[in-house]
Amino acid sequence: MSENLLKNRAGLAPLIGTALMLAIVFLIVALIASAFFAGNNPDNLDPAPLADLRVYEYNTSTLKIEHRGGDPIDFSNSTTSVILDMAGKNNLLEASNLEVLKVGDTKLLPLKDRKGNLIPINAGDFATFKVIDLRTKKPVFIQNIRFMNGIDTEYQPGNDTEYQPGNDTEYQPGNDTEYQPGNDTEYQPGNDTEYQPGNDTKYKPGIVGYYYQGTHFNGPAVKHTDSRLKFAENTYLAASIHGSDIQNWPYGILNTLDTFSVVYEGFIKIEQNSSYTFYLTSDDWAQLYIDGTTVIKEPSSSARHPITTKTGTIYLPAGYHKIRVEMREYQGTSILFLEWSSESFSKCFVDSLYHTASPN
Repeated sequence: MSENLLKNRAGLAPLIGTALMLAIVFLIVALIASAFFAGNNPDNLDPAPLADLRVYEYNTSTLKIEHRGGDPIDFSNSTTSVILDMAGKNNLLEASNLEVLKVGDTKLLPLKDRKGNLIPINAGDFATFKVIDLRTKKPVFIQNIRFMNGIDTEYQPGNDTEYQPGNDTEYQPGNDTEYQPGNDTEYQPGNDTEYQPGNDTKYKPGIVGYYYQGTHFNGPAVKHTDSRLKFAENTYLAASIHGSDIQNWPYGILNTLDTFSVVYEGFIKIEQNSSYTFYLTSDDWAQLYIDGTTVIKEPSSSARHPITTKTGTIYLPAGYHKIRVEMREYQGTSILFLEWSSESFSKCFVDSLYHTASPN
């Protein structure tokens, strides 16, 4: 019996050895596959950085880049790609000279591809500037740019006298009689029956915007009526996150994305007597007036800032009140949001906006 048992064990030994070898092989293959798929699964990677940049033409062959918020971006390694998309052609820029760009940094980027060739730019050209994280294949930042084929002297020190101290009387105390107490009877109690109950039929939904080329609120205006002010250019941190009622605003209205100004005028309908807080989000500059009172004001007519929300509170009785919003855009991201809140409702976009005449 023991002899038969030994023979059986001797016969099983090769089978057991083969099974063990197969098990080891399968285990090794499983470990390799697991490591491979884990390394190639974007879900296991660190998320792509997000940054709010300001990109604009510095001269005929250079872009100027300002880091205004968000994560630092490392351009010195092979994980970040910078693309200038012009008419569907992706030009891969050599951006390693930017090294690590952090909040507050401002650096210059030559308009050269990775072979050192200068990318030809013509006046009036539009392009999309893209920063792509190659690990996740996701955008870090996207912005549309309009090239003026040279330094834009409007904003160079000494060239734009409009914004020099003492030269811009538009907003100097005592010079703007439109909103001075006693000078504008339109907004004096008892003088403007336009806001009295029973006159509602003269108001039509929507507020009228007057769009101007240039940042001075002058020249021929393009009119456009909207139900609310919720606009942003198609940049990753503006329209893609915050939303916009008009895609790539205001290109479809004014045929430009930079160096424009807009004035919105109309009426806001107040349902009940209360104090109302307004939130005006803009980039680069915006102010809000209601019944001639400055509710939200910039520190100066030449002030500029990244995407910023400013607030102001005013008591308003029930009825219609005249509203005016002014906005300036120089270069970079364009955005304009108008929201409000009160004791009876939480923060939301202002949609009780009206006008008394149809735009041409």
